[in-house]
Amino acid sequence: MSVTDLYRRERPGLLRLAVLLVGDAALAEDLVQETYLRAWR
Repeated sequence: MSVTDLYRRERPGLLRLAVLLVGDAALAEDLVQETYLRAWR
C-alpha cells in the first residue's frame, strides 16, 4: 500500500477527528495534509 492509498483511505476519518479537535474545517484539512507529508518524508 502506498502513502497515497493510505491517505485516500484514512483521510475522511482523520479529517472528521481534526475538525472536532480544532473546530475549523480549513485548518483541519491543512493539519491532516501536513501530517501525511511529514510521515511520507
